[in-house]
Amino acid sequence: MLTVAILLFSLLYFYFFGYRYYAGRLDREVIQPDPKLKTPAETQYDGVDFVPGRPLVVFGHNFSAIAGAGPIIGPIVAMQHFGWALTLVWILLGNVFIGAVHDYITLMVSVRNRGSSIADIAESTMGYRAKAIFAIFLLMALILVIAVFGVVAAKTLIAQPEMAFPTFALIPWAMIFGWAIYHKNVNLTLGTTVAVAGLVFFLYLGFKLPVSLGQEGVLGLPPLMFWFVALLIYTYFAAVLPVNILLQPRDYLSAFVLFGSMALGLAALFWVHPTLNTPAFLGGFSQEQGPVWPMLFVLVACGAVSGFHSLVVGGTVSKQLASESHGRIIAYGGMLTEGVIAVMTVLLVGGGLYWAAPAVGNIDMATLGFR
Repeated sequence: MLTVAILLFSLLYFYFFGYRYYAGRLDREVIQPDPKLKTPAETQYDGVDFVPGRPLVVFGHNFSAIAGAGPIIGPIVAMQHFGWALTLVWILLGNVFIGAVHDYITLMVSVRNRGSSIADIAESTMGYRAKAIFAIFLLMALILVIAVFGVVAAKTLIAQPEMAFPTFALIPWAMIFGWAIYHKNVNLTLGTTVAVAGLVFFLYLGFKLPVSLGQEGVLGLPPLMFWFVALLIYTYFAAVLPVNILLQPRDYLSAFVLFGSMALGLAALFWVHPTLNTPAFLGGFSQEQGPVWPMLFVLVACGAVSGFHSLVVGGTVSKQLASESHGRIIAYGGMLTEGVIAVMTVLLVGGGLYWAAPAVGNIDMATLGFR
């Protein structure tokens, strides 16, 4: 039985190697960032989309935007059907050598092309037809993503009414934070400390003041539709308001929820140091999912490599980069951090749950779902 804590140390060292040496070589031999060059955020500054941001804030914005449910759900499903070994190997290799490289290069290509989106870059390199194809595909993909994520978030607010208050209270709070650090030059450390403390307080109030709409809903709308519409309204304002007023600071503060969860997960792994109960390998074919190739790579996208990230780094982040020297930590580092979430998911679920009834121990396995 492999101890999770020992495995985690090895994996974190691998990530350090990837960022320190592989990304460093990528910098020197391929991207060659020049901090003396002005970025689109400066040359095309408009106060709305093109706004130079503080690197730590932009990192939080990027990380929060790319790290959703994907790096959690995907590895769990993959482990269930193919075992933890293949899942973990794909996350590590895909994340360090493909996914993080994809995000970093996509960001810098956009930066070197005046902050253009992937569709505009396709036109300049492959022609107008390529742009039209990309634009149509991206529009359809974004409609699908917004619809799916909106429904999932709305269902979450119904199932967990404690989350409703902090979710929407964070919006004006983030706007105050953005105004303070960008327009009043409040110290970032001080502003972050106060803002995160407020966020924790909102989470506390959420449990004290759960917002349950009941079966009747609001304004004639059933609960699911009401929350969905409310989230779409937020999406609209986040898209049209200056990026450093709402979208960027809200994502930055939201990232601290992820950081806190990761810290608790790491502490739990080192404190309990469980062994992996999940089978290491379950064969190359799953009755439900099909063959390991290509289904493993379909199931585990976020956390390893995700083309959707090009819409984030090439759509918003490239317009906020204050210096080319910030690109590595924001894009490559942001994707590695998402990979850590996927790795922790494998270790927490694989070591913290029973995947088969233990041979010894006075445990009522019926309470754990075994029959």
